Amino acid sequence: AGVYAGIGLVMSQIRTRYAAVVYVFVFVVSAIIVWKKGYLKMEGLRGAIRKQD
Repeated sequence: AGVYAGIGLVMSQIRTRYAAVVYVFVFVVSAIIVWKKGYLKMEGLRGAIRKQD
């Protein structure tokens, strides 16, 4: 949650166009992380290692 708060603080100081790009980038990265977590959990590989919220 703190990371997103920091990103929001940075976005508030960047032009809207770049803020939108950063937002989309963060969304895509988050989606990839969630997908990888789900994939690793289903496969049972690195499940204990990748437990970072």
